[in-house]
Amino acid sequence: SPITCPTCHAMLTCPVFCSTCRAPNESALNLDYFQLLNLRPSFAVDEANLNNAFRAATRVIHPDRFANADDAAKSTAIRLSALLNEAVRTLKDPLLRAEYLLKLANGPDAIAVRDVPKNLLVDVMMMREQLEEARTNGDHQTLSDMRESIKLRRQQTLDLLAQSADSLAHATDEAKREFRIQLNAMKYYDHL
Repeated sequence: SPITCPTCHAMLTCPVFCSTCRAPNESALNLDYFQLLNLRPSFAVDEANLNNAFRAATRVIHPDRFANADDAAKSTAIRLSALLNEAVRTLKDPLLRAEYLLKLANGPDAIAVRDVPKNLLVDVMMMREQLEEARTNGDHQTLSDMRESIKLRRQQTLDLLAQSADSLAHATDEAKREFRIQLNAMKYYDHL
């Protein structure tokens, strides 16, 4: 829905800044990352659109532009700039983006649900032993093969997350829990 400037009530084309009264929009601090960058909430993010939105927003809200403004405007610009940096960092990374979509859907965090897919811990323990043995023996082929196998498992899990991420807002608590479990698995693959 359209956002209006809290100061002059003009329609904002960029959620972080009013081009009419030239003021940073403090209420943008309460927007989610997708709203902040004028993007549709989705797991599939076009990186070019994301970069363009980020550059457009940072160009108008950069703290240097408010060097001569009052303290409130300076503070808001600094906070919005930091929030934009965090938003683009989160939305560029598929795993962080999946975590964020789960958070927006009020799903469980990694502290609330620590479970992982069945047999993952046994598989990880066996892979670690194989990796250690291959390292000790200087078996570069086995290390390379295992690296590819782990990459494949990680990608398969990421594909599962991508398939269900956009429906999280309307998902059951059990579906959100299962999503969290798959996110937890990603951390094991990344560590390997």
